[in-house]
Amino acid sequence: MGHFCLTLVRGLGGGNDGAASMFQISAPVLRKLGDLTTNRGDEKTARKYMPRPRPYHPQEETWIKDVVRALIRRVGEHAAGAPLKKLTMADFPPVP
Repeated sequence: MGHFCLTLVRGLGGGNDGAASMFQISAPVLRKLGDLTTNRGDEKTARKYMPRPRPYHPQEETWIKDVVRALIRRVGEHAAGAPLKKLTMADFPPVP
């Protein structure tokens, strides 16, 4: 789900930089979400087969869920024309 939402946001924004600008989300947040959802997970949570699974740390799972909720909300706020305060890594719990 995390990777799907990131792909959708990037598509709407014309890439990572465009999405960061359009939706006022710092690029490091988008990059971290991409890294976690591409390179981590096990047979139940990875977006693709991983020969050597790297399960998520509980803090990473929480972070991904929080960011996905924020992305979904942010797309709706943008569509409604609401003023957007930039979301940064400081707006989310720390990840290891």
